[in-house]
Amino acid sequence: MVFYGINDLSDMERNRWVDDFVDCVIRRSETDSVPSTYLVVLVIIVPLILAQAFIASGVTALGDWFDGNEYEVVYYVSLYAECCIVSFVLFVLTRRSSSHLARDIVWMDSLIGYAESKGADASTLRGIRDEASRGRWTAKGWVGTAFWLAVTAYTIIQGFILFYGTGPEDGRGLVPFVYVYLLVMAQFVFTLGTTAGFPYRHDRLQCEFSREFSERAAGFGLEIDAMEPSVRKARWIIHIVLFAVTLGVYSVVILLLANRRTNTHIRSQWGYESRVMISMIRHEDGIGIEGVGDNQPGNWLARLLFNAL
Repeated sequence: MVFYGINDLSDMERNRWVDDFVDCVIRRSETDSVPSTYLVVLVIIVPLILAQAFIASGVTALGDWFDGNEYEVVYYVSLYAECCIVSFVLFVLTRRSSSHLARDIVWMDSLIGYAESKGADASTLRGIRDEASRGRWTAKGWVGTAFWLAVTAYTIIQGFILFYGTGPEDGRGLVPFVYVYLLVMAQFVFTLGTTAGFPYRHDRLQCEFSREFSERAAGFGLEIDAMEPSVRKARWIIHIVLFAVTLGVYSVVILLLANRRTNTHIRSQWGYESRVMISMIRHEDGIGIEGVGDNQPGNWLARLLFNAL
């Protein structure tokens, strides 16, 4: 485990809660991510466009393999692949919220411990922390993982059937695809339900926590401004009307807006916690941050997949 601490100027005992908070802030890229909303759209749309372009360009060379059904096979392969990609994107969005909340619990615990180490009453802070931890996000993260693994496994199985199956029941029809489509739709509804309201609720609780912490910190001579709200409450009446008018298609927009709002919250928190970290280091007579262990980030794609899993 990578450990970060404060370089002391005196012989006084190090405050372990400051070390924990600094460690949490410095290593935030291991759990937090801010995927661009435009990138999410491109990841979903581009593979489908490429697949259709491949079909349009001609796949007659596959005719001998598929007995003249090459267009049908490639068409269904593109649909299965698209479902698999969409499922992965939904999985990443669910796990991102789950991982961020898990980090914030450590974040809050560190500040609570620091306030208590200075003799402050942290009962209110603990109440906010407990409220933020409700919602069973760990379980939701595993449900999102299960959806993605189920879609991937079904897609792989259908891929073997498409390429090696024979006869009219070889899985090249619409019925087998309907099953994976319904599974992805169930995952979409689950992801929408778990992430749509998360940004505003979590941002509100964290701002409330920071205000309470600022008041406690002022009591032992640490001046820290509270975190400013960065996410406005969604106008759900408008969203519901647009959802009904578009027969559910607008739900995609709601999901993308939730991603954008979560990104806004995370960036706002990054700025706030960096200021808090510097103030705490100075208050403890520190001169900087010392890294212990290997803190160099690896390949970004490998790190993204590792964090998602």
